[in-house]
Amino acid sequence: MNDLADAIWRRLATNDKTMLTVCGRREADESQIFTGRDLHDAAARWAAVFSEIFPVGSGPVVLAMPQGSEFTTALLGAVYAGLTVVPLAIPRNSTQRERFAAIVADCAAEGIICTASVRAAIDAALAESSAPRFGIMEVDDLPAMAPLAVARSCAGGPAVIQYTSGTSRFPRGVKVGGAAILANAAHCFAAWGFDEQQVVVNWLPHFHDMGLLGGNIYPILVGASSVQLDPFRVIQRPSRWLRAISDHGGTFSGGPAFAFAQCVQNIRDDECEGLDLSRWSAAYCGAEPVPAALIAAFRSRFARFGLQTRAVFACYGLAEYSLMAAGAHALEAAIEPVPPPICAGVAPCRLTEAVARTIRIIDPAQGAVLRDGEMGEICLHGPSVAGGYVGQSAESEETFRHVIPGQDETWLRTGDIGVISDRNLYVVGRLKDVLTVNGRKVAASEIEWLAAQMEPALNPMAAAAFMPDEMRSGEAALLIEMRAARTVLPDPDKVRQQIAQAVAGTFGIKLLDVELVDRGTLPRTSSGKIRRREAAALYRQGAANAACA
Repeated sequence: MNDLADAIWRRLATNDKTMLTVCGRREADESQIFTGRDLHDAAARWAAVFSEIFPVGSGPVVLAMPQGSEFTTALLGAVYAGLTVVPLAIPRNSTQRERFAAIVADCAAEGIICTASVRAAIDAALAESSAPRFGIMEVDDLPAMAPLAVARSCAGGPAVIQYTSGTSRFPRGVKVGGAAILANAAHCFAAWGFDEQQVVVNWLPHFHDMGLLGGNIYPILVGASSVQLDPFRVIQRPSRWLRAISDHGGTFSGGPAFAFAQCVQNIRDDECEGLDLSRWSAAYCGAEPVPAALIAAFRSRFARFGLQTRAVFACYGLAEYSLMAAGAHALEAAIEPVPPPICAGVAPCRLTEAVARTIRIIDPAQGAVLRDGEMGEICLHGPSVAGGYVGQSAESEETFRHVIPGQDETWLRTGDIGVISDRNLYVVGRLKDVLTVNGRKVAASEIEWLAAQMEPALNPMAAAAFMPDEMRSGEAALLIEMRAARTVLPDPDKVRQQIAQAVAGTFGIKLLDVELVDRGTLPRTSSGKIRRREAAALYRQGAANAACA
């Protein structure tokens, strides 16, 4: 039984409501509009073709397609056909080509589905690799067949293999089952007050869980409408995101913290003329530690355009938990909690009673559950936990089925550090991105945020603080980018001195080196997060310029 396919099939098959609007890639392009029945019919046709090509129980199928209706209907068709889908970014440069080829080999893909427009890029990425068993198929040329009459069994395989963004190592494939997706969707609907009346505006790439599940699959599962934007156009001009929310009456939309920061910093007043954000009732901010000052700045910047204060909230999730783990929407006006001193400056993720039962903070070394207010590793359990990593049975056992002393359930070790206080979760960074001073742990993000307060031209969302020598406690280096390209500070030495003094006075950490670098020079993941450990490794090999390659 393919429960995910059945749930989507039932929601779409006879539904004449507008379920999907795909905005044109250019301002003058008309939008494409699809009812639920339209999506179902197209998906059922793709499913018939896929079922003819791929036997039941086939290995994963890669979807490498531009954002749009072709991707959505091919994705749904693959789900109907009972296939395991691996959504990947189109490889545009050498780094992306290397990543693409490695993932295709890692997941043992049986075939690749793409459009003709990106075929050359995929061929280039696989030029030195063996082709998948069933080759590369262009959806533009797939044969017409009678629609699939009923969803196929998925033969026990995962519905999706979601590759992590890889902030600390090469991306790992997370096996996410259909049952986990359905459970996490229900979890999100309850925590966010999400129902079929919502209008979701999504610009997030579909090769990450936030865009794939939150932006594409979950709206369909609940019967909501979604509006899809081209991610690159939004990154080029953030005002396009808010304009789409205004024009389409969007009620639910969000993204990573850097997107909110771009809106605050880069949208001009003239771009906001006529903007109406009054219907935007849920603006979720996640994907990385969220500075409380960013939430406050975003609320203040766009309040005069109708944005409700309680609409903007922080949340926390990861592919290993399907999508969202914590961060309830404040449906009613609420008093902002006061964070514990150890989490000053971090936005809270509200915990519902149900979520509070599925989350623990543990001492990562000893394994014991910590009290409220103590910082440690975030652990989760419940039906949203994914099935493990592709080809890594030992690491899967350690990560996904961890035993906590005194707890009956097995737990997912997230590798993230945080604190629970007064029914709020404060996520402060990655366990591997922690610095030590006299036995005390300090999250790299805390140093980065403090440094950026010394000079407005610095970007706290694009920085890397680390220990040059991991055996020498209390010593660190900091690489931090400018907010804008080609920025020249009048007195950079003074800024470095102010940063070093602030970090020493606040955390007792001596900054051996502070490098102020140009925008876009630090190594990043495919989702734009800074690879701190890669930057640190490059720094140790040859100093700051190498770390910024």
